[in-house]
Amino acid sequence: MRRLPLSLALLTLAACPTRPVEPPQTGCRTSGCPEGSACVGDVCELVMTHADGGAICERDEDCPQGQACVRSTGACVPASETDGGAPTLDAGLDPDLCREGTTEPCGESKIGQCRLGVRRCLSGDAGVFRFGGCEGAVGPSAEQCNGLDDDCDGDVDEGFGAASCGLGACARTVTTCEAGVPRACTPGTPMAETCNGLDDDCDGDTDEDQPMLSCGVGECRRMLASCAGGAPQTCTAGTPVAERCDGLDNDCDGTVDNGFMSATCGVGVCLRTVPTCVNGAPQTCQPGPMGTESCNQLDDDCDGTIDEGCSCTPNASRPCYSGPPTTQGVGRCRAGTQTCSAGGQWGSCAGEVLPGTESCNAIDDDCNGSADDGLGTTSCGVGACRRTVNACVNGVGQACTAGMPVAETCNNVDDDCNNSVDDGLGMTSCGAGDCLRSVPACVAGVVQTCTPGMGTTEVCDGRDNNCNGATDETFPQSGMSCMTGLAGPCGTGASRCMGGLLSCQQTVMPIAEVCGNGIDENCNGIVDDGMGCCTNMTDNDTDGVPACNDCNDNDGSIKPGATEICDGKDNDCDGLTDEGFDTDMDGFTRCGTRVGGGIDPVRVDCNDMNAFVFPLKVTDCGAAATPATPNAVDDNCNGLVDETCGCRNQDRDGDGVTDCQGDCNDNDNTIAPGRPELCDGKDNDCNAATVQNCGVSQNCGRRQGSSWTPWPTGTDACRADLVCVSNVSTGELTCGSFCNQTTGTGLGDSCAAGEGCLRNLVDSDNLHLCSVVQVGAGTTGSACTLSSQCRSGDCLTTDGPTDYCSDKCTHEAGCSANTSCVVQESPLTSGPFVIGNYLWSFCRLDSNLTATRTKGQSCSATTPCRAGAAACHNGACIEPCCDHADCGAGYSCSVNGPTRTTGYQTSTMESILSVMPSCLASGAANKVSGQACATSAECRSGICDNTRGICVDLCCNDTSCPNGTTCEPVLLKLSTGPVTTARACVFAPVPARVIQR
Repeated sequence: MRRLPLSLALLTLAACPTRPVEPPQTGCRTSGCPEGSACVGDVCELVMTHADGGAICERDEDCPQGQACVRSTGACVPASETDGGAPTLDAGLDPDLCREGTTEPCGESKIGQCRLGVRRCLSGDAGVFRFGGCEGAVGPSAEQCNGLDDDCDGDVDEGFGAASCGLGACARTVTTCEAGVPRACTPGTPMAETCNGLDDDCDGDTDEDQPMLSCGVGECRRMLASCAGGAPQTCTAGTPVAERCDGLDNDCDGTVDNGFMSATCGVGVCLRTVPTCVNGAPQTCQPGPMGTESCNQLDDDCDGTIDEGCSCTPNASRPCYSGPPTTQGVGRCRAGTQTCSAGGQWGSCAGEVLPGTESCNAIDDDCNGSADDGLGTTSCGVGACRRTVNACVNGVGQACTAGMPVAETCNNVDDDCNNSVDDGLGMTSCGAGDCLRSVPACVAGVVQTCTPGMGTTEVCDGRDNNCNGATDETFPQSGMSCMTGLAGPCGTGASRCMGGLLSCQQTVMPIAEVCGNGIDENCNGIVDDGMGCCTNMTDNDTDGVPACNDCNDNDGSIKPGATEICDGKDNDCDGLTDEGFDTDMDGFTRCGTRVGGGIDPVRVDCNDMNAFVFPLKVTDCGAAATPATPNAVDDNCNGLVDETCGCRNQDRDGDGVTDCQGDCNDNDNTIAPGRPELCDGKDNDCNAATVQNCGVSQNCGRRQGSSWTPWPTGTDACRADLVCVSNVSTGELTCGSFCNQTTGTGLGDSCAAGEGCLRNLVDSDNLHLCSVVQVGAGTTGSACTLSSQCRSGDCLTTDGPTDYCSDKCTHEAGCSANTSCVVQESPLTSGPFVIGNYLWSFCRLDSNLTATRTKGQSCSATTPCRAGAAACHNGACIEPCCDHADCGAGYSCSVNGPTRTTGYQTSTMESILSVMPSCLASGAANKVSGQACATSAECRSGICDNTRGICVDLCCNDTSCPNGTTCEPVLLKLSTGPVTTARACVFAPVPARVIQR
């Protein structure tokens, strides 16, 4: 066999409570009933119970055989204590009467801060025994804001309500008690009033004093409030329409009644022109009065014809000009002459010169008063070289010549005429090392000044911290004495800096070993191990190296020359621990090696190829080159990414740690780096690696309404050697510890007060767990009627005529003198289907056992074993065991006993076994935990760890393990494929491990 990692075992165990953990509750004469029920007609049914744990009765027929009913108290008592059918305990109706030596629980509750006590039966006057006062009980008190359930009602800090204060945006409501700390209500800070539907200035009014908005002109002008319904408003002008003659600006262009044309009417001297709109009133055009036509170049009779019948006087002449009047006599333009013909009609205009197209000739060709105008300009060149000239000067066409470029200067001008301003002026740098700064030489035409950064004390980091041009030339630890980690005198060295990382340089080199001086001259971790020095030739771990040359003679996987593995140990005895597993030399290994040995999950380097990434770093924001820029990497291995980026450096919860110092919840003063990890469903120390901290009987979840839910992933879980189980009747989630019986030698073997060894891990070997129960006083084998009367919490009602207290057991020594540890096989069901069988063992009365064959004797179906029908293995009887000491001389506690298949792993389809550790003949197998092995046949337990090459023993508790090993839950994989869970003696690298109970 080989042992799988402990982490895999824990994952497997944590899943167990979802599978059946008790035998089916039909056929209760063979399996017993849960607390609060009794076997009626071979079926477990709920029953009412008396205050002292007995059943309530009304008549003698309600009591078990041999008992009578005390009708005044409803309690059943032995018939010998009655007198002629009239119960003697009725006299005086004294509820404190009792039997000598008995006890009963007292008090109100064991919820929250409350604790139950005990009343003891004490002798009194006239030989009468009465219960004394209640010892040790703690009752409920008024609920206080302290994070505790003071009134014992199952709720913490309830009923404190909330407090409100402030108006508007300053209104605040807080719970008056949070996480056990009273809270006062403080109003918010008033702000300037803005349009948002809120009372920003906290005066009771909303959006007051907001201005009016105005837009548009004329008929389009609009006005409205700038804020309505908490939303800023936008002013939209009205829509313009066609201008009407109404004294209004209808088209909203700022002018009233504009755009109306003049109206013209009549001809000749009757011609009139009037505006069509005056002062908002439409106007009508009326022609002038007509006259008598005369030859005067006028249309006197307004008939549209001028001087009809007498156009002109023959041979008369007059000047004429058909061009624009303003051009006559300007530039080259000249008037002509018009002569009246013999018919009285004017002839054509002769000799006139009209405007033409302007050309570059020093003449005003278009007669506008300017010669050579309108011919434009000509441009050439860019930047400072750009030039522009007139296209024509004094009748001559002009050519454009660009300016000459010069060297670029910082003046916001393109001096070199390359179409780019102030280009090519480069950067200005100053300072050295970490103080080096660079700025553009010119910005917006202004020469820039470079200011170097401030230097700091030089440290070993591969950088010029003090800005003197040298890197790591000196640092605070330079040359100081340090420890190299090597053995012997080689352990002393001097600090130096290599590649930006601080290291310890060895100053003492190994020399040949000198015998007898108590010094390890060759620095291999072993004193006086040179030729002829070794005097202790004992090889306790059978690894072939004598004790004086072996740095750990209790562990067969540790010896000089062995392969170093990352486990917190010096496997090859060279004085170094886990060398080669810190690739980036940041002081943290891939398995979490602690200083001085051992491993700690919180020290696991999550990226051993990057010295900037390592655990326990306070800040996490960015890479080494850009420490203030998020890089989406968990640089401090705490399960969070960039959590200090954008922090506000505030301490809102008053715990002394800001969010910039790594406080992962600055609203809860129980959460901050370095805080003790509590079993409360929170990540108190802000490190996701430290979650296994809940102890025996502590909750591993919280109640939500009427049900329970586990603590959130990444916060809290049961410690490594515990399992989270659910109470069958209440659903409460608590951490259970492994046990061999309910009452025994104490820690490492039995359960604590108020607990019973009740739970089986059915898809494993014969493992039991402690669970909180209502524990009575009955010992194993004593008479009972209810399970609550037994210290084990298990009254067996299916084994013979008399019910008695039973208990789980893993070996014969776990049962009382009149009972024996018997192996039981029960079906494992899923719904209506049987999916496998499992093995378990319990204490059974010797008087009810008929078989006599014991360990090592032959057996069959007709000749059963005293330890039960399931205890017959390969034709011989076995006895259950948890370590070699249970078996006696010639026998060993081995995994090669009876097995049953309980199911299959869905991922690999490997079968899961229920194994009964059994006392089997040792034969040639003689090696125990820690001794070197090559095959399982060499080991007394039948287990050889193939990874480390050492034997692994089964165990009851830590004290039963040899060679410095400890008793831990592990997952075993058999050579044929199946897996099972067991408690075994291993060199467990578990930091802060509590002693298993």
